[in-house]
Amino acid sequence: MAGNRVAARRASELNRGTAAEQGVGRTERHAMTYDLWRTDAEMSWSLLYRGDDANTSRLPSDARIVWTCEADTYEEALQKRNDFLGWGPYKRADFPFDYPGKP
Repeated sequence: MAGNRVAARRASELNRGTAAEQGVGRTERHAMTYDLWRTDAEMSWSLLYRGDDANTSRLPSDARIVWTCEADTYEEALQKRNDFLGWGPYKRADFPFDYPGKP
């Protein structure tokens, strides 16, 4: 009887694949879309994830999207922004900062 259960479990595993094949234990990242906004009135750039209505609504009326990218993290998006603008490697701030809506 126990042998039948082992055989049935093994057959089930073969049909489903191994845990690694199923992605068990992996954390998948999902790329987000980021928009780079430019405002001439303030002569500034803002990199915001698409759907960040709380912050995009605060941009000046002349703000416009000049570039878009997809990235798994905000830091990756910042590096892509720097590459686009020719600013060199992104360097993380050496000080803690807080802003409204920070997760």
